[in-house]
Amino acid sequence: MHLLALSPDGASCVFRSHLTVGPEPPAQLSARLVLPPVTHVVVSPDMQWLAVAVAAQHQGPFRGAARTSCVCIFSLEAQRAHAVLPMPADGDVASPVAALAFAPAGDKLLAVTASKEVHVFDLESGARAWTETGLGAALPERLRQMPGHLRALSMDPVAGLSAVLLHTQHALCHVDLARPLTAAPGPPQKRRRINGHAGAAGVDAAGSSNGRVVPLEQPCLFAAYFRPGAALLVERPWAEIVRALPAPLLRKRFGA
Repeated sequence: MHLLALSPDGASCVFRSHLTVGPEPPAQLSARLVLPPVTHVVVSPDMQWLAVAVAAQHQGPFRGAARTSCVCIFSLEAQRAHAVLPMPADGDVASPVAALAFAPAGDKLLAVTASKEVHVFDLESGARAWTETGLGAALPERLRQMPGHLRALSMDPVAGLSAVLLHTQHALCHVDLARPLTAAPGPPQKRRRINGHAGAAGVDAAGSSNGRVVPLEQPCLFAAYFRPGAALLVERPWAEIVRALPAPLLRKRFGA
């Protein structure tokens, strides 16, 4: 099987899912890595790394890890496996990866799990550079306020990990991983419209809203940074969804 991945600048690459690791990589990466079902594929901006998220255990040295979700890092230049980053498990089952994104510098990988935990990996060392404990338990608890499942994440092309945007179908969350979260008094507030334009909700007097969860009035189809300091949000109005529903099926209550 072959995998097609696109980099942010539009370049593409095709990568085989079955690779034989040579004698130089570490012992824990020896033997053949056969990828189970792939859930996410991303390429670093510098086209040096390929990250593949899988949702089952590996053959060989990972045989003893029951139902382990992990992210495999491949070097596109050397065409070899570089590291395997296992997701933290809750008992015998690890939460599957919900979204992946490389930092703009290409040196770190940001992974968010279905349980809404955030992990940052250093690509050179293949180790965690930061976990959700960096902001205490506040960040995953804040993310769990977001209704629905996490669909995607993106980073500002310049700020990187200091400006991370996560979204579900019904909410947004903008967080700076380098600063502590701001207090969140009361339940999340909906966006308010100012002069016909959607304004931010819940910004405090100092203009800070780190980690604020913003519910959306319409279902979100897409949300991501497309240039420094600017993000694109695509919503589908509920009225359009209702109009697309099939006509009701009418039938007599009694008789044939």
